[in-house]
Amino acid sequence: MLQVSLLDRSADLVGLEAEWRALMGQSPELVATPTWVLSWWRVMGGQGGRRIQALAVRDEGGVLVGLWPLLRRVAVEKKVFPFRRLEMLGSGEEQADEVCSDYLGPITAEDRRPEIVQALADAVVEGRAGTWDDLVVPTMRADAPATTLLADALRARGAQVTLTPEGGSPFIALPATWDAYLASLEGERRYFVKRSIRDFEAWAGPGGMVLERLSREAELDEGVRVLAALHEDRWEGGGVFASARFTAFHRHVMRDLLRGRDGRLDLLFLRVRGEPLAALYNLVVGDKTYFYQSGRRTDLPPKIRVGIVVHALAIQRAIAEGQREYDFMKGDSQYKQKLATGRHPLVTLRAVRGAASSRALDATLEAATRLARDLRARRLAARNSTTTDPPG
Repeated sequence: MLQVSLLDRSADLVGLEAEWRALMGQSPELVATPTWVLSWWRVMGGQGGRRIQALAVRDEGGVLVGLWPLLRRVAVEKKVFPFRRLEMLGSGEEQADEVCSDYLGPITAEDRRPEIVQALADAVVEGRAGTWDDLVVPTMRADAPATTLLADALRARGAQVTLTPEGGSPFIALPATWDAYLASLEGERRYFVKRSIRDFEAWAGPGGMVLERLSREAELDEGVRVLAALHEDRWEGGGVFASARFTAFHRHVMRDLLRGRDGRLDLLFLRVRGEPLAALYNLVVGDKTYFYQSGRRTDLPPKIRVGIVVHALAIQRAIAEGQREYDFMKGDSQYKQKLATGRHPLVTLRAVRGAASSRALDATLEAATRLARDLRARRLAARNSTTTDPPG
């Protein structure tokens, strides 16, 4: 019989790292690794009264076969109404600090997944992770077995469950050779990639183009500085690295990956005649490369597509290293559509305890929406009155 226990301290999760990694096996998801989850907690865990409420599942012999890194907090909807919310570590941070953890969900042994998910659903509904009004798990893979199993298991226990589409993550199922990858693209896209590389090589000149990989921890601070500067250039002075928490989180992740924990950092710089023109922040976990963030110069000639070229070179390198997938993660940017050969659909799972609770929460949100609309109308009326009434 499976045994479910509550882990409510970060030290409990740290002490579980070896078993956690063994549970994930040879092909873990990035956001399920101890490096990602514990780095997130170190930086984001102190916000908003968050409390770890992770659930661990062990089999009859005491072996860890399931782990769901949950937390509990009070979430305020419409800036007015508080909800007791369960969500996963790695999600729910402030929008400015958002780290976009794709492919969230319980971690389970494959051979016993259905009964492990059933045990986790039992534990959550019975309140062993604390009292809750709703459970929110964003960016789950819609085609992952655990997503359907979890939704069905929660529904069977009386929860009202919705699965809301959240777009998708373009990816490349990497073949054995670069030529085979090019052949997998339809004609216009294949021509676009090859032409982009030819134009760039001609512009850079013989021996002028170099792709470098950051390899030493002593180089990390400068590497992050160059990445952030190129990213800021791309977003005209803005971008994600403006958030101190976002940057601190990724410094933790990068440092752990450089030390060989849970994968490898693939921080790449494309230089021409010594000048960095583009940077890619990729993470390699198992046999999968995740593209996370980038930056590039924006003052180059129009036909010099440095963003496409740096990705093409990174894809070539991933193929040469025997990777099975190059994942662009969430988003449908044009360059992702040009290079990808497939798409992982994403959903957000939301569960509310029981029909009565669901109706109450819906009514509360509807009331909050009406209140916010009324407040906006009153403010607008007050501003109009101030600007149109003559002085007394």
